[in-house]
Amino acid sequence: MKGKKSISHYLYAAFLVLFSLNSLYAQVDAHVISLKFGSINTVTNYDSLTLNYYDQANPPHHLQDNFRLGNNPTPIGGELTLFGITTKKGFYFEGVGFGLYVHKKASIFQFSTGAGYSLKVTEKFRIIPSVEIGYGLHSTRIGIYYPFNTPLIVNSKTILDDFEIDVIHNTLYTVPKISLFYSITESIGIRLVAGYRSDLFSKEQITISEYCQSCGSVRTARTSIHSGIMSNGEYVNGKLMKFNGLNVGIQFVYTISDF
Repeated sequence: MKGKKSISHYLYAAFLVLFSLNSLYAQVDAHVISLKFGSINTVTNYDSLTLNYYDQANPPHHLQDNFRLGNNPTPIGGELTLFGITTKKGFYFEGVGFGLYVHKKASIFQFSTGAGYSLKVTEKFRIIPSVEIGYGLHSTRIGIYYPFNTPLIVNSKTILDDFEIDVIHNTLYTVPKISLFYSITESIGIRLVAGYRSDLFSKEQITISEYCQSCGSVRTARTSIHSGIMSNGEYVNGKLMKFNGLNVGIQFVYTISDF
């Protein structure tokens, strides 16, 4: 009986979802594709740092290097958003966004979606308050190093070839924002966007990545080191950087309104 009840609950939930999607589609006024160029704010808690790490080999290898994360660098890049929807009642669904931002040794890949409401001011001008939620993968390279005479051993993994050390962040974030939209033609518009990003969840790792020389420099192993970073002679306990702050951009919008 419990199995039958749970199945009926799932079927009822699926029916509600399909009904809601059908009701939403009936209100669709247009589909939207957009391309945004902008920046992401980065806050570095430390500027000048020292890598001071001993591996688990016997005797241990000593990895030592000085590096800088920069003073609050601002990666710039772009984001392509597909499957956006506007409804006849003014609701706006951003669709699915794929973004790439870069700054010197740093790269950021983002996957996002969001929703808001379009406030009509004139026939050509609208104000759109909205909220974006997304996932970001951020990588900052510390350096590329060459193998020792004997294998490097980190967390029971053996590293023989050239290796790279990076600061990696996995983040879940939200961005309340406001957009000023101007319609150039019936199908093409431009949007100025400003929002404040806050990380809901962030996991930071220092990673060692090995490259297989015989495989054409394909990454073959990755492991994490959670110690070995120093600032002013003391080991760092907190996070090296975060991504909260003001994000701004300009967005080009293409609207398909054959509904």
